[in-house]
Amino acid sequence: MFNLICKDVVIQKKSIVGCILFIIFYNILALFSKGYSGIFIYAGLPLVIEYLLLTNTFLFDDKNKSYVILNSLPIGRKNIVISRYLSVFVFFIVAISSQFILSTLVNRHITMKIDYVIADFIIVNIMSAVCLPLYFKYGYTKLKYFFMMFFFAFWFGVPYVVEKIDIVKLVGIFKGISYLGLYTISISCAIALIIISLTISIVIYNNREF
Repeated sequence: MFNLICKDVVIQKKSIVGCILFIIFYNILALFSKGYSGIFIYAGLPLVIEYLLLTNTFLFDDKNKSYVILNSLPIGRKNIVISRYLSVFVFFIVAISSQFILSTLVNRHITMKIDYVIADFIIVNIMSAVCLPLYFKYGYTKLKYFFMMFFFAFWFGVPYVVEKIDIVKLVGIFKGISYLGLYTISISCAIALIIISLTISIVIYNNREF
């Protein structure tokens, strides 16, 4: 399983270089634009990086028919699925770490907040929980446009929803619950969602014919 995760990371050589340049570009852009904020830099860019790295693994597997080779080896299908879910979290760590390091070097007036990291973690879990079962069922080629539209729905939809939500009423619902409690509940729900998705993906992949 460890080797499968390493495979997903190793194939990202060109993508990681592109992602680094992408982060540097937007941080430099933020230096000259008041319209860019810490929310976009720290909460938005890591999601883009996560999406690019994950879909690149999908593309690589479909292009090289890796699933045919993997299923001919003495590797359980369950391990193949679990390794892909673990790769999502490895990419998440890479995205957050790269963003933190490069933003600190390039754009020091913007600071990372735990709220941004938790928000990214939750969104990554939701996106992965939806996309991975579909990927294991149909493959990337058939769904690449769906994945793209789904990502942009989050990219543009989440800010719109946040803008329309009555924050005062929303906070009132959770009145009496500490920030730590809210963080714990949110992260627990995100982890529960990804576990459910993982279970579904294992069932789908075990029943899939190649």
